[in-house]
Amino acid sequence: MILHATERVIPQPGTTTDGQIEWDAPKSLGWFLHAAGTVAALPLIIASAVGVMLTLTAVTICAGHSVGMHRLPIHRAFATPLWLERILIYLGSLVGMAGPFGMIRAHDMRVWHQRQGRPPHPFRTPQASGATPGGRCIADTP
Repeated sequence: MILHATERVIPQPGTTTDGQIEWDAPKSLGWFLHAAGTVAALPLIIASAVGVMLTLTAVTICAGHSVGMHRLPIHRAFATPLWLERILIYLGSLVGMAGPFGMIRAHDMRVWHQRQGRPPHPFRTPQASGATPGGRCIADTP
């Protein structure tokens, strides 16, 4: 199979897109404990705090992640003063997915896999995004 390069990801000899998904017990336990803690904390919710939570979530997800960590450093879709760029990237880092270099790397790998001309693994499709909180992908190596 011919592997196609992208702007920042160039496959080396021996690169493979084959692999398998395996269950990761510690990761599953972490997801379970997170969910159980959320359910246990429901009686402690203060109504006024919900508005604050929604506002801060909107700012970090919309301005931080979508604009500051995706459109700005990955696609360079627009230009801003350096001070505003740093604020937007900081807000994006608060989301907790990765810092700017980690987000660029993850995005580039996703784009690279999409361009290989084969369908993604069923657990890695957007329709199944909730299907792998306890799994990890392991690439087969020759």
